[in-house]
Amino acid sequence: MSWCEVEEALRRTDVILVPIGSIEQHGPHLPLNTDTIVPFEFAKRVADKIGALVAPPIRPGVSSHHMPKPGTIAIEPSTLIALVKDYCRCLFKHGFKRIFLLNGHGGNSNTVGVAVQELHDELPEAQIAYFDWWVFIPKEMGELMSPSEGIHANKAETAWMLAVAPDLVNMSKAVDELPPFVKDGMSEEEFRVYMAAVRTIDDLSKSGCVGKATEATKEFGEECLNKAVERGAKFFEALMKT
Repeated sequence: MSWCEVEEALRRTDVILVPIGSIEQHGPHLPLNTDTIVPFEFAKRVADKIGALVAPPIRPGVSSHHMPKPGTIAIEPSTLIALVKDYCRCLFKHGFKRIFLLNGHGGNSNTVGVAVQELHDELPEAQIAYFDWWVFIPKEMGELMSPSEGIHANKAETAWMLAVAPDLVNMSKAVDELPPFVKDGMSEEEFRVYMAAVRTIDDLSKSGCVGKATEATKEFGEECLNKAVERGAKFFEALMKT
């Protein structure tokens, strides 16, 4: 869009969605910008339903734990906080009063939450909120991130990419790999205890994949996205009325 088109759009809406992603390894079969591509697509689909705009994605993200694998670009939490705040300041100054941040990388979550809390104090006239986009996927779709399903470049993330950007997925290189400490029936609480000692991805996986990537299908990915978009759109429409 040109600045003129943004100016015109601001006459129709003051709502903008801001995807936040990362540039980090996602196993041998997915691209480095997986966590940017997926929330960007989610944001565009939701925006089409609620008449909002979508800002260019914020990236890189907080990804130092993936630095052992080449290509990863990680920034400090303080850098991401500053970047999120500068984005929102500019958008608010132009007239966007409702700014919804849609995060696509779990490593960003706590940091983005700090930035939003500080923005609440700085810009009390604005409605600023952030969400990990996958929270809108219904629970009945299954445990997408768990000890048995994995947490990175796994079935779910691979399926989402097959639905959104299949030309960037190389399923011939997809692998199934779980940490050696994962056992059948392991609870999420037990898993978190082990994860607390993890320093980098190398403590979990040789390939960079933590999960069962070979089980991913485009159909499952599209179903996840469609249901998330439907639920997300309804949620944001309700939020916009408050």
